[in-house]
Amino acid sequence: MASERIKLTKTKVSAAEPVKGKTVMIWDAEMRGFGLRISPGGTKAFILQRRIGKTERRITIGRVEDITLEKARKEAAKLVGQFVDGFDPVSEKKREAVRALTLADAFENYIAAPVQKKGASKGKPRKPATVLDIRKQMKRFSDWLPLPIRDISEDMVKTRHGQLSKNSPAQANLAFRYLRAALNYAIADSDPNDPALTHNPVDRLNRTNAWGHVEAVERFVPADRLAQFVEAVQVPVLANITEFGATPLFTNEQLASVGVKLALYPLSAFRAASLAALNVYRHILQDGTQQNVVDSMQTRMELYDFLDYHDYEQTLDKLFNEEKS
Repeated sequence: MASERIKLTKTKVSAAEPVKGKTVMIWDAEMRGFGLRISPGGTKAFILQRRIGKTERRITIGRVEDITLEKARKEAAKLVGQFVDGFDPVSEKKREAVRALTLADAFENYIAAPVQKKGASKGKPRKPATVLDIRKQMKRFSDWLPLPIRDISEDMVKTRHGQLSKNSPAQANLAFRYLRAALNYAIADSDPNDPALTHNPVDRLNRTNAWGHVEAVERFVPADRLAQFVEAVQVPVLANITEFGATPLFTNEQLASVGVKLALYPLSAFRAASLAALNVYRHILQDGTQQNVVDSMQTRMELYDFLDYHDYEQTLDKLFNEEKS
């Protein structure tokens, strides 16, 4: 960076030339810290550089084409007065930006931020489906979006949540969970000494236990309507057959008769194995040995016979012998 000190005049400002690959700083001989900055591309701007406490601040007053030298000096003098009084205009500008942060901005910042929760998704962008869901819920706060987040009160949260819960407690909860997340991110992303919010207004729902109560909804196809359902959806149907639920335990013949060609039994073997394991451990606990339940176990040879393990071994040996020869 190249720099020099001269008395800045309109003529000298106009005549100042850029230096290729360098930023040129021309400091005014009359006002300390006031100067002209010229970028490598030739853009000229009036600046003020002063120290407040241990922090050095450099403020751009304006481009040469937008403000005259005389007006730039007057603006610089005002800023100097603020620095002398201990007022930091740069910090204040940042505080004003934080205070002016709207709910729309807070949501957009939250959407753009990487996922914060623990797990495989941490640090990754939000999934398109999640972003779409957030934007859908943002519409429930359309009249709040232009407001600074500091203007969103706990009473507003209580009233709006109550209104939305009349139609759907689940959707009301979802909307306010996204709102809470967006405001929490705004707090986390601001200066702890001057946070965007001192607290999250959605916490009112926690303190008053006002989150909507959502009943679990059981959805299953009755046996007498299974054929009608398969005919209506006009797509291949996979039957998920789980025990101890509301869905009848259809037989393969029943499923096939209405066009269901694929059935899934996701927990059947697991539940049977869990009960068998429980029986084994109960006997070990009571008897001090598994001797009394050995007859209920699959032997090593039974497993090998079922898997054709020895045939598999012989096939591998044959392949390895062929490679050696």
